Amino acid sequence: EMDHVVNYDDIGTMLNATEIYGSSYVNNEWKTERLTENTVADMAPTVASSNDRAIVAWRSLSATAMPEDGREDQDITAMFNAKNTINYRIFDGEKWKEASVAYNGSAGTVSAINSAMLTDGTSLLVYSVRTGSDVTTTETFYTVIDTDGEVVTTGRLTNDSYTDTNIQAAAVGDQFVVGWYSEHAAGEKGASDETVVSHD
Repeated sequence: EMDHVVNYDDIGTMLNATEIYGSSYVNNEWKTERLTENTVADMAPTVASSNDRAIVAWRSLSATAMPEDGREDQDITAMFNAKNTINYRIFDGEKWKEASVAYNGSAGTVSAINSAMLTDGTSLLVYSVRTGSDVTTTETFYTVIDTDGEVVTTGRLTNDSYTDTNIQAAAVGDQFVVGWYSEHAAGEKGASDETVVSHD
């Protein structure tokens, strides 16, 4: 209907229909393939490549309930309580390997992902995770994936009560460089005795 107002049920239906596609250029032609096929929200893909290899990672989300209509105080980003993972697939130069899980959601809700790949095909996924109930309590995590597409290690780069967000990754030579925005106490008080916050 032309006058239909979109509600959260409509949004939930649309989100659960989002899928990830990948296009590769092999033997002088483009080939587009569907990389996910499920009934959850697959979104926010990031891709990194080197030579003839690539990695694509994305957020895979589902919720038991959407926010109630008319409730402005609810945070839709925190609603994905049933599934909130990072999945990935590797392109080996000829085909896409099966999807794997890089992060299972155990530490909190993912808010952003970035990626980089070394020349040998080793990949890095970096991601911001909301670890507390406040939207500002975000931490920086990473996962290293080897040339066979297997997870080597996962770690946490920050552990504080302040904002760590907008994470970026790059491959420089045979190393990864990671940077992010941090908002934290500067260790001093302002004129009205409030804590001075540094924006780095």
